[in-house]
Amino acid sequence: MKKIEYVQVGDYLLLNLKADKIHLDRFGRAKLEYLKKYDYRLYFKLLVQNELIDYLLKYQKEVDDLYEKMVKEYKIKMECY
Repeated sequence: MKKIEYVQVGDYLLLNLKADKIHLDRFGRAKLEYLKKYDYRLYFKLLVQNELIDYLLKYQKEVDDLYEKMVKEYKIKMECY
């Protein structure tokens, strides 16, 4: 778990919810939009715990690997015809 950072605003300490700039491909962006629209509770939980970027990158890698596997299988299947 990453360290949670706080920002001093007047007399209060507020969570620093600024997200780092990362490059997401189409699957990562689609998952982010899905979380924002349909699973806001999980999105907010990951954002507050500073785990949103790790979650999206992990999801993106899993889907990219699955996509590559499917493309390879499809190419092999099409060579048979």
